[in-house]
Amino acid sequence: MLQEIGTNEFITYIVKKRNPSDPYNERKIQKDRKKMLIWIKNLLENFEVIIFYLDNGIEKSKIGSMKTIYGPLPGGNISIEYVAGRPILEFQYCQFFEEPTREPHSIHADLITKFVVKNDPKVSELSKKLEFF
Repeated sequence: MLQEIGTNEFITYIVKKRNPSDPYNERKIQKDRKKMLIWIKNLLENFEVIIFYLDNGIEKSKIGSMKTIYGPLPGGNISIEYVAGRPILEFQYCQFFEEPTREPHSIHADLITKFVVKNDPKVSELSKKLEFF
């Protein structure tokens, strides 16, 4: 689940993880992950985004963007999720180019802890268009 916190200059999206205690919550976790990936992908296509993630238990950050494509992106594994007892294949990675180095990165959605974007009216427009917040 995403929690949005805004100031005049920045919007921070904090990723709140649910407890996978039962099939209902497991399905909600899957929907949360999918929604977050769609949102961050759309933000990356329009803005530079600071992405915070866990790397061996240590929080790190990278500035990412997809406004310009600099080459191929690294692959990520396809994950199998079970919905109503049926397997569904999903790509659960956030892919982007790091700024200013232009290095390609792929981070699993479950490792992202938060992301920050400039508070721009276009963010609200994008949110309304996608019916997110």
